[in-house]
Amino acid sequence: MEKRNMQRFNLSLRAIVSCANAPTQDLHTRDISVGGAFFETDKTMPEGTKVFLSIFPLHHEDGRPDLQVVENINGEVRRESNHGMAICFDRQHHF
Repeated sequence: MEKRNMQRFNLSLRAIVSCANAPTQDLHTRDISVGGAFFETDKTMPEGTKVFLSIFPLHHEDGRPDLQVVENINGEVRRESNHGMAICFDRQHHF
């Protein structure tokens, strides 16, 4: 049985994920917690890859992201699978 220290929420939030050695990706979370998120993609990055994320948590009534509200977070790819990748957030953000 998998144990997590932080509660995860099944939320689909838009995120821009970038790193030095791969193209920037426009992704959506499958679930998210204070410490990280799982992103659905068929173009995963290798475990250990340092990434920079811009997460757009709020939406307008029509579903568009509110581009004025963004969380900029550094992270690291912790796990990759056929369905996507898990990224751990650094401890410096206040998400």
